Amino acid sequence: MKPRKSRRPRILIGGYAGCGNLGDDAALSGILEGLFRAGGLPQEIMVLSGDPRRDQKRFGVRCAGRKNPFLVVLALLRADVFILGGGTLLQMRTGKRSPLYYLLLLRLARLFGCRTFLLGGLDELFDTRICKIAQKELAKCSGLLLRDEYSQRRAQEMNLQEKILSAGADPAFLLPLPSPLRAAFLTDRLVGDLKKPFLCICPCGGVTTGGISELLRSSFSGFFPVYLLCDPARDTFPARRLQREFGGVLYAPRDAGEAMALFSAAQLVVSCRLHPLILSVRVGARCVCFSGGDPKLAAFCQSAGILLFGAEQGSVILPPAAAFLSRPVSDSTVFCQMAAKDLAILCEMVYNGTKETPSATKRGKGRKFHEKRAVGGSAPPNHH
Repeated sequence: MKPRKSRRPRILIGGYAGCGNLGDDAALSGILEGLFRAGGLPQEIMVLSGDPRRDQKRFGVRCAGRKNPFLVVLALLRADVFILGGGTLLQMRTGKRSPLYYLLLLRLARLFGCRTFLLGGLDELFDTRICKIAQKELAKCSGLLLRDEYSQRRAQEMNLQEKILSAGADPAFLLPLPSPLRAAFLTDRLVGDLKKPFLCICPCGGVTTGGISELLRSSFSGFFPVYLLCDPARDTFPARRLQREFGGVLYAPRDAGEAMALFSAAQLVVSCRLHPLILSVRVGARCVCFSGGDPKLAAFCQSAGILLFGAEQGSVILPPAAAFLSRPVSDSTVFCQMAAKDLAILCEMVYNGTKETPSATKRGKGRKFHEKRAVGGSAPPNHH
């Protein structure tokens, strides 16, 4: 009797991808890049997305609607591994429903026989009930791959030390560098002159722009501002307020590659968000952060050597432009190595021993039925 042929595990990635936030899309792109480098195939991977049709073309993998319960259940039934990956998904800054949604995905994935992993950030959960639920669900995960020491401390406070596989770097550090031609094209399109100095400014809805206004007024009055909208739904209002006072253009990049290309050509990147700082370090661009008190921003700025100011500067006098432009550029080598290490650990656990899991065997006929009704239609073209 012939031995049963082993099968590579199917991976489902859940998060906030396709919902208009550049940071979460960049993190997902980095995860996919890492999986493909490790030998993962596009047909083995599916993503829960806010815009499945668009993201299937953007990312080169099958996608299912993250808010459609029927499609989510079908995707979980097909999967062997569920990765909750992206930015800081388990947080309460956007309300209670957000962490409960992701914790429900972890629970459903485990009930359907998937091995579960957390790859990304972990914030403080202020609600006692939600914190207990999170502690219970994360304790049943196969592993936690956290992107920074701040997330590691949060996990340790929840007594999850034994589940921490690594505390490395954001997966967006795995994104390939943009071509100089793309940077020149975008600069010419938005600024109008390749030799004209310009700033990339990334505001954040809900964070005051007083510090950025002071920077543009006192230190960079002769520079052309490009307001890059990482989340157009939230960031357009503060960006237009700055535009009315200092001029410039608003731009919403289609993907992380466009943002990286613009950052590489800018004299300085000014950000109130985390992922513009990460992408700036990745391409070797100078950057400065104006934070409204977000601890993950402070933690990253400290580790990368980035200047950090309060979102509302008040009476503090900012340095002149020369002081900003003469600072050494942050080195991304260590971050890239840590991000690659995280994905290597994840891939080793996912692909080490590709025989069917008992849960997959139990599902037998049901799995074959759902394979015929694969979410997202036919297999998309290769990622590369």
